[in-house]
Amino acid sequence: MTKQPEYQISTSHNEGILEIVITGDVESPAVADAIHNEVLATLKTAEAKALLVDVRLLKGRMDFGDTYLRVRKTPHTRGLLGTAVVDTNQHAKFHSFHQTVASNYGFNTRWFTGIDEARAWLKSLETSEPG
Repeated sequence: MTKQPEYQISTSHNEGILEIVITGDVESPAVADAIHNEVLATLKTAEAKALLVDVRLLKGRMDFGDTYLRVRKTPHTRGLLGTAVVDTNQHAKFHSFHQTVASNYGFNTRWFTGIDEARAWLKSLETSEPG
């Protein structure tokens, strides 16, 4: 019997924004690693100016230490203007920490509870780009 994956990732493109929806359960570090690696692989092949990650239906979150280390290990993707993460208010402290760590390492990341606000912010980055 084949074990079912503990998560699902779906991707789509919306006006230059790569949108990734992650569902399932991220309670184990091995699953968090698999998700992180799959998202990075998707970014390498995607032609997108911005990234929107929707984790509202994802169960569990990494702890603060794992989040810090994962951000440090994330390569900067050339040409990516910003990353918007959409989640519920239940995880506000986690995303505040993640946003701060990401900013300290040069990533333009913001957390939102609404997908429309996230898309609007990403589009505003494109229009405010110099030059």
